Amino acid sequence: MESIRGMRIEIKKWGNSAALRLPAAALVKAGLEVNSPVEIKAAEGKLVVSAVDIPQYKLADLLARYPPRKMVLTDEDKRWLGSEPVGKEVW
Repeated sequence: MESIRGMRIEIKKWGNSAALRLPAAALVKAGLEVNSPVEIKAAEGKLVVSAVDIPQYKLADLLARYPPRKMVLTDEDKRWLGSEPVGKEVW
């Protein structure tokens, strides 16, 4: 991985926190962009920022892990599902 050398930035106050403004070139080289999820580790006088993979879930996979006995509709569920819209629901 190619490192970026010679870029110095300062930690600034941001409300009750501290912030770093990352140069666009650093984000590009790291394969990150604004709003990318990252993990920060601090050790031995260094901060290490790493990209985080966010798992992609499919509804079918999530439902497959749910106990079938929990999938039974109650009488209240059935009444609700058969009811007319009461607000601005879109059907």
